[in-house]
Amino acid sequence: MPFAGHPTLGSCHAWLAAGGTPKDPERIIQECGVGLMPVDAAKRRESIEFLRVPADDVVNIQWVDNGAGWVAVLLKSAEAVLALAPFSGETAF
Repeated sequence: MPFAGHPTLGSCHAWLAAGGTPKDPERIIQECGVGLMPVDAAKRRESIEFLRVPADDVVNIQWVDNGAGWVAVLLKSAEAVLALAPFSGETAF
C-alpha cells in the first residue's frame, strides 16, 4: 500500500486492533510502495556526526520515505532529544 506518515501508522493500528500479530513482538515492519529501506554504516556515522549526539544515545537509525526520503533517528530518551544541537554550518547534509 503506498501510504506514508499518519495513514501508515493508522493502518498499523487498525491491523493490530483487528487482531494482527507481528512476527517480532518488539517491532512492526510495514512494506510500502518504496519497499524496506535500510541505513548503511556510513549514513549512520554521518547522521550521528551531523546531529552531534553521542553514538550511545542512538537507539536506531533508518531510512524512511513518505514521498520525500529522510533519515529517522530514535534517541534513548527525551533528554537526549532536548539536548540536540545539530550542525548548522555551510555544508549540506
